[in-house]
Amino acid sequence: MIIDNDSVDDVWSQRHALLPPNSKFIEPSLALRRTLLLLDDIDHSKQHALEIGECWLHSARIARAQNNSL
Repeated sequence: MIIDNDSVDDVWSQRHALLPPNSKFIEPSLALRRTLLLLDDIDHSKQHALEIGECWLHSARIARAQNNSL
């Protein structure tokens, strides 16, 4: 089964838009996303590495906005 990465990214973006802007809710979702990308990254795709980096940056922005550290 072939999965279109663009549609998967759209689904994740839509789900994040529904969550309150609070690390308590968003961080578990970002952690799951990072883990799934790492598990799916058999060929060490540059795109996956960029998406994982974006997840970390999103986590850092939320933590900074709430004056927390990761």
